[in-house]
Amino acid sequence: MSLIKRTLSEKLVALSRQFPVVSVTGPRQSGKTTLARMVFHHHDYVSLEDPDEREFALTDPRGFLRRFSEGVILDEIQRAPGFCPTSRAWWIRILCPTGHEVDVVIDTGRSLVPVEIKSGETIDPSFFDGLRYFISLGSPALKTGVLVHGGEALYRREQFVIRPWYRCV
Repeated sequence: MSLIKRTLSEKLVALSRQFPVVSVTGPRQSGKTTLARMVFHHHDYVSLEDPDEREFALTDPRGFLRRFSEGVILDEIQRAPGFCPTSRAWWIRILCPTGHEVDVVIDTGRSLVPVEIKSGETIDPSFFDGLRYFISLGSPALKTGVLVHGGEALYRREQFVIRPWYRCV
């Protein structure tokens, strides 16, 4: 069976050169996994729908991620909601080595999953402000595809670049 070349293939490759982590989101059965596997065929593929993989990711995130030094496609990541925060050191080393935070909202199609990853520990209540803000945006407009963007491409704070999210479609 021959696969159709996806329109977003080139854009996805370009974004992967710019950003260390690329998230492909969209409605159910729209070809997200097919696109990722086609474009990044040289990467390992793991679905967290598999109970053994999910358990490994949740119980030993460092060991789980250590297997993928050359890149990985993580599918169904929303099935392991505790995985991203416990893997903070790995994400921070890649995304944010300056010691700052990264706020991400994953749209699973059914709900918004807010994730805040921070390289330093804090008990300051403001730690959760970013998540509260995103949760408060759960309006019908957001659910229909409005993109929340918290910075400009060239905005600088403490000499690091805040990278914007791009919406391709």
